[in-house]
Amino acid sequence: MNIRDFKKWVNDLPAEFDEYVLTHREYYDVDGDSLLANEVDITSVHVDSVANKICLMHEESYKTYRGGYFVSKLSVPSTKVEI
Repeated sequence: MNIRDFKKWVNDLPAEFDEYVLTHREYYDVDGDSLLANEVDITSVHVDSVANKICLMHEESYKTYRGGYFVSKLSVPSTKVEI
C-alpha cells in the first residue's frame, strides 16, 4: 500500500472512528471458531527516506530506534487476542 492509498482510506473513515486506537495485528492460528492474533499498539511513525517507506512502530521498537543502538533481535511484547 502506498501513502496516497492510505491517506484516501483514512480520509474516508467516518468521524466515529476518530478515537479508535491504531494497532498492528497478525493472525497466527485458528482454534475452533476463534481466530487468534498477536496485537501491538502503534506508538510512532518513522520516515525511511532511503528506502522510500513509512514505518509504523510499536513502543519497544521506537525505544530501540531512538536509543541509537541496534539489536540482532527485538523481543516484541504482544497481546494475544481472540477474534
